[in-house]
Amino acid sequence: MLAVLLGAAFIACTGGEPDAESQPAAASRRAPPPTSTSPPLVVPPPTIPGLTSPPEGAFTSVTVGVSHSCGVKADGAVECWGDDQYGKSSPPSGSFGSVSAGVSHTCGVRTDGSIACWGADIEGESSPPHGAFTAVSVGASYGCAIRADGSVACWGFDYLGQSSPPAQPFVSVSAGWEHACGVRADGSVECWGQGFRWVSHCSKDEGCGSGHEWSDAETLRPVGGWFISVSAGDDYSCGVTLSGAILCRGPWAESLTADGPFMSVSTGFAHICGVKSDGTVVCWGRDSEGQASPPDGAFTSISAGRWHTCGLRPGGSIECWGLGSDEAQ
Repeated sequence: MLAVLLGAAFIACTGGEPDAESQPAAASRRAPPPTSTSPPLVVPPPTIPGLTSPPEGAFTSVTVGVSHSCGVKADGAVECWGDDQYGKSSPPSGSFGSVSAGVSHTCGVRTDGSIACWGADIEGESSPPHGAFTAVSVGASYGCAIRADGSVACWGFDYLGQSSPPAQPFVSVSAGWEHACGVRADGSVECWGQGFRWVSHCSKDEGCGSGHEWSDAETLRPVGGWFISVSAGDDYSCGVTLSGAILCRGPWAESLTADGPFMSVSTGFAHICGVKSDGTVVCWGRDSEGQASPPDGAFTSISAGRWHTCGLRPGGSIECWGLGSDEAQ
């Protein structure tokens, strides 16, 4: 996965403010632009057919990966759309309670508590452990899930420790690109793994070049309050505090807090979206493909990916925006 995606799918750099032209006209739905290092620049792939064209019908949840999305329908069936490389958008039959879309694979918790995964299985990412689970979250070639007793089990790629969670129990877990975070019963957050990003740099003596930076998971852990939820992104993390504020931490996202109150937050590759208490969605960060320009109206949940975002409306319909949305209209 790393050799395929990290080398070709994106280029990241530091410095500068987001381009003014990328800021949408509907400023009321956007948080103020960042004052610190801007998010990584992303070179998007060719338009992925159907990426922002979800199926009709009533859904209970939605999840966004890099190039595909999935949702759980009212009858428990999973339906996916977008790119289907490795079969990641071809779910098995049966009834599911939740689903999580990653880079090249997808996993869901069946109504009996077992986990089923489909798509690539190069690093064992589609070979989950046996047992009963209450929630699942997948990242880049790995996944993590919470057992009935609150313990977290992870599987798949573990080179950076992202599949080696602490032993203590958690109430929720979120798998990011190379790191994962969980919320404990007391509201504290703990993260494991590492953050990774490509950077470009210039110096007077050495000229310009490129390379990568690593961030220890502890430096990506949201701090400053007690949290009700956490979302692990690429090389940063964000959480919703008990008061409804969103606090983020990472190389470029630490100052990108937003006033609430918010009910939930979702971190994409280089943009963040949150659902406020009145149901409206606010997004900020990179908006090169319109992924941070949400539509008007109320949503019950949101899921941010790399180049697109999807949200669940109160009536159960799904609406998506970002890469390819212009062609879908």
